Amino acid sequence: MRAMSGGDSESPASPSVTPSPSPSPSPTLTASPLPSTTALPTASTSPTWVVTPTVAVSSGPSGIPVIRQAIPVPNPNPTGLAIDLDGRADSFEVRIYSAAYAMVCTLQVAGGGPGWVHGAFPPDWSQRLPRGTYYFRLIAYKGSYASPAKLGRLLLLR
Repeated sequence: MRAMSGGDSESPASPSVTPSPSPSPSPTLTASPLPSTTALPTASTSPTWVVTPTVAVSSGPSGIPVIRQAIPVPNPNPTGLAIDLDGRADSFEVRIYSAAYAMVCTLQVAGGGPGWVHGAFPPDWSQRLPRGTYYFRLIAYKGSYASPAKLGRLLLLR
């Protein structure tokens, strides 16, 4: 028997808590390898208008001829130039320069046009010149007007 003191009385056993599995679902977090994307700042393109001045060269009301192309024929050892001309020309001036850019001769060639014209060189034009690369500057004349110059290269091999 137990000894009792003061106002203590014997009490029935107190209830206890026993853990038991619960049938209710509980959230769980599981890491799974899934592809993901990360938003990065990117440059976007949008149309931008840029105005660039261009020079359109063609024979104007004054009839100044324009040389579109000038090709030495045959090359090497040309006997003339094949000239594509916009407009008509009374004559052509061909200046020939050495590889050192020293002018070695000036040739006057009969005019023509529009379209392709063969500007024939004098037969002995290159007799005094050594073999090598030369440059030419071609200008078309009509009256007192001159076309913009056309530059090119030719080769003497003999």
